Amino acid sequence: MKPIVSVCIPTYNRRALLEKTLDTLRFQTFKDYELIVCDDCSTDGTFEFLNTLDWPALKVIRNDKNLNLPGTMTRLFTEARGKYVGMQHDHDLYHPEFLSKMVKLMETHPTAGFGCCAYRMIDGDDHYLADRDSSEFYLFPKNGLLPGKDLMRILATKVHTPIPAMGTIFRKEIVDRVGGYRPDWYLAADEDLYLRVAAISDVAFCRERLFTMRVRPDERRHVLGGWKGLYTLYEFRRETTDRYFGKHTVFRVVNKWRLTLLQYRALVIESLYLWLRGDRVHLSKGLDFKTLRHDRKVLNPISRGLGRLWIGALSVTARFGEALGERIRAKKQL
Repeated sequence: MKPIVSVCIPTYNRRALLEKTLDTLRFQTFKDYELIVCDDCSTDGTFEFLNTLDWPALKVIRNDKNLNLPGTMTRLFTEARGKYVGMQHDHDLYHPEFLSKMVKLMETHPTAGFGCCAYRMIDGDDHYLADRDSSEFYLFPKNGLLPGKDLMRILATKVHTPIPAMGTIFRKEIVDRVGGYRPDWYLAADEDLYLRVAAISDVAFCRERLFTMRVRPDERRHVLGGWKGLYTLYEFRRETTDRYFGKHTVFRVVNKWRLTLLQYRALVIESLYLWLRGDRVHLSKGLDFKTLRHDRKVLNPISRGLGRLWIGALSVTARFGEALGERIRAKKQL
């Protein structure tokens, strides 16, 4: 029989963190679910560890070649059989009632194509950080249901999506209707799915903190927040503006100018972050100004020239930046 929920977890070289995540999912109060974990060619024994688990609800699969996160999620969504399909991560922790309350959320809001929930945060040492209302609390109405067209506009304008992917579950029939999870947009693949689902349905939000997000390590900035990732996110927002808001000429023109200014701001912030860590290698990777998806150059030639001068100056003075960064980090720790 098909389960009510398919919980999908992509993993790569995170055996220790994955074990903690699985412990929180094993003891869910909601029992009618399948858990599908896809190992993306890990080299740390993750696949071997998964195959030692005696867990009827668990299905373990492995990619023949490394597909990265978007490709792995595409495969997981194809394997899922449930009425709802969850997009969980291998380094976060889930409240025992996560699944039961998320299913209840979706049943309460039948027009919602997917739902998400609030979360707590822990640092690298598993210490809880102070709870505060994140952007989702201000985005969603008190009744917890956001019209899809409103989310579409948000995805066209916000720098970062306010939807925590690791706490989402989707109505499988809606996902299948819009074409499933697709890796086309690489690091913006989650937002691409949100957008296509929001075009035909609404979005629900649970204000209870039903999962715990682990603060991402610095390496994530180079994997998910690197130059090509940043440029790709802005490319996604521009294409969203053209595709869904092309008739709204004033909004379209104003938003594209706004996105350009935000891109300049992101370039400055990302480069200063790397400078304060003395990271010449990743600074130099921003010099081609290309996106991941189409390998297109971003900004105009003059802006790219100024950007190269700026990044070049930071690269030359990276040793000073690293020393300054160490002083700042030491002061924060005190």
